[in-house]
Amino acid sequence: MNTTSTATTYYTADEAAAIARTITDHIGRDNILSISGGRMSYYYDNDGVEVVLPCAYGYEVRVRYNIRDTYTITRGYRKGLSYWVKGEMTDIFDTEVAETAYRAGMFRDEWTTNGARKVV
Repeated sequence: MNTTSTATTYYTADEAAAIARTITDHIGRDNILSISGGRMSYYYDNDGVEVVLPCAYGYEVRVRYNIRDTYTITRGYRKGLSYWVKGEMTDIFDTEVAETAYRAGMFRDEWTTNGARKVV
């Protein structure tokens, strides 16, 4: 019998909270304090879990755990209801999350800004 299945993952609230704790462990307490002063929140959907670290002047760093066991780190800018992606790095391994998130949090650094694209 030949069957096919989709790779959709549905997280429960407890699983998402555990993954968010793992993400924050990979980022590191000192990096979280230097990026956002300790402020953070997390969100989850069928594609992964995302930790949001708000920086200053409307900037924020989003660290998303993907179902492929890698991370995507995004630097963004929010003003009102609009949101612009100012840089994004994909396929980051857990050993590189701390340094990459820190660099993304330094919003005056030319991290990966190849031109902003408006998302929302």
